[in-house]
Amino acid sequence: MYRKFLLPFLLLFALAAQSQQAYTPSPENLRAREWFQDARFGMFIHWGVYSVLGDGEWVQNNQSIDKATYQKLPAFFNPISFNPAEWVALAKAAGMKYITITSKHHDGFAMFDSKLTDWDIIDRTPYRKDVLKMLADECRKEGIKLFFYHSQLDWYQDNYFPRGNTGRTAGRPEKGDWYKYLDFMADEINHFFQIFGIQACGKFPGARLLPAADAAGRMVSQAGFGADAFSNSPHQPELPENIIAQVYR
Repeated sequence: MYRKFLLPFLLLFALAAQSQQAYTPSPENLRAREWFQDARFGMFIHWGVYSVLGDGEWVQNNQSIDKATYQKLPAFFNPISFNPAEWVALAKAAGMKYITITSKHHDGFAMFDSKLTDWDIIDRTPYRKDVLKMLADECRKEGIKLFFYHSQLDWYQDNYFPRGNTGRTAGRPEKGDWYKYLDFMADEINHFFQIFGIQACGKFPGARLLPAADAAGRMVSQAGFGADAFSNSPHQPELPENIIAQVYR
């Protein structure tokens, strides 16, 4: 009986150990880690159409809101008082060194001008402005580094399948093409990189929920990441959740 449970555990341990031994961070990666450790203080902003409900980014899942109903929210998202200069000035006055903001959370809504979907702030809201570009320009002006939190989990895209444990009440069909979703994700990231001149990627939440064994490597190669940015074990593909990258040069 003990052998039944011990052998899988030992195999898992051996694979994890092998993964750790195989990964050697590059000098750039180490410098990025050192900068982040020394910076210490920054602002993390979660902002999206869920704000219309006076709730957080998990409201669609937590309140079991279906996709058709959730799609009504952008029509009411019109942040006419948004002032990136005030946000950046507040961070700078407090002694913060960087700002991290959600470019896309699990609801799949892009807070930038996406060319891969119309589920974005430009096409679906009356505001019709790229708030991330506005914020990036102000951060550059004031010498504050800007980072993005970009979700892999997507409760909007039908091809994010298998579904995982969240967003199951969105009303999507119980089918999808995972590799088409990876293509979409890679193209969206590439486009995002081009807009903001990103040299590497910021924070990828939901990595442990990726259902395909080769997901990490496929997305890495398609999005043009350097191999040193990733520490993937052969038994559990895992994109980075804490890779630090300067968004602008």
